[in-house]
Amino acid sequence: MDKLAPAFTALALVVGCSVDGDVGVRQQDIVRGTVSEDGAWPAVVTLGGCTGTLISPRVVLTARHCGTPSAAGFGNRSDSSSDWISVIDREGHPSTDIALLTIAEPGPTAPVPIGRVALSAEHVGQEVIIVGFGQTGEYNSDSGIKREGVTRIYSFDGEEITVGESPTAHTCYGDSGGPYFTEWDGVLTVFATTSYGTALCETGLAVGMRVDVVQDWIDAYVAEHDPPRCEADGRCAADCPELDIDCCDAADGACSDACGPELDPDCRDCGADGWCVADCASIDPDCCDGADGVCDDACGPELDADCAGDDPPGGDDPPDHGDPPGGAGDGDIVSGGCATAGDGGGATGVALLFAMCALLRRRRSR
Repeated sequence: MDKLAPAFTALALVVGCSVDGDVGVRQQDIVRGTVSEDGAWPAVVTLGGCTGTLISPRVVLTARHCGTPSAAGFGNRSDSSSDWISVIDREGHPSTDIALLTIAEPGPTAPVPIGRVALSAEHVGQEVIIVGFGQTGEYNSDSGIKREGVTRIYSFDGEEITVGESPTAHTCYGDSGGPYFTEWDGVLTVFATTSYGTALCETGLAVGMRVDVVQDWIDAYVAEHDPPRCEADGRCAADCPELDIDCCDAADGACSDACGPELDPDCRDCGADGWCVADCASIDPDCCDGADGVCDDACGPELDADCAGDDPPGGDDPPDHGDPPGGAGDGDIVSGGCATAGDGGGATGVALLFAMCALLRRRRSR
């Protein structure tokens, strides 16, 4: 049975029920939040009385005091509408209220990476999204629905981080183990997990456990229980019978010959290789599409067949600019949106046309 560090238990807590009798701290639902739309936050799972986050294809991050749930539910309700996958392994961190679960098969959605940025004073006040399946108030009984809310980092110290200062969102019973989401360098990460509250759900602060301080422990668990597979799982597996396409890194700036240009954009060049590369010193001929019906001036008729039919300036068939006033032919003068037609309609007709144009102009400006 896991025991939390003295610094954790010494704080004044409101004691509540715990799953598996692990620790007598209360489970934490999103107070002052909103019900998540169907399909929102798909990596956030229900664990029955707690919440968790998928951080690798088969590993779920949660709170240690949640015990060992039998399954993780992917969906927006803690009922049969969710896709439940059995939990086959669980390990709690030896000193902080964090645990990792291994599920029997890869989850049906992409995992969310853990936050690896060490917190500093400049992060205080940063926006945080909290998500969980808990209840909406101390004495409410509406847990089992995925909810979300926006709050801000209030403070942090050691392994803990506090959020939820009123009137922002707050956590409550059933949110334990749920994520604190934020973006580092434009990437959504889970950088803490809900642990406990300092007072009633509607008051005080919500406390989470930081994952950046235990990232080495998390990495070791994932490496043992969910190593990269020789398939498209977002991670490169080295010893595969055939090339793992996840090893074809399109963002490292280096071409892997084993991947080739189809799997690794870094293998594509600015010559005629069948791939259009945008940032070339001169236009890549593969970017000149002669079948899209549009002439790209940068390509010209030599590279873009759609440019071949354009008349050169000063050609033998200049555009028809109309016959001179009073002349005969099919090129009547068009000017300002009004056309004079025929062989002269008299002053009255011209005046009427100008009046109509003026009226149209006024109507357009309204």
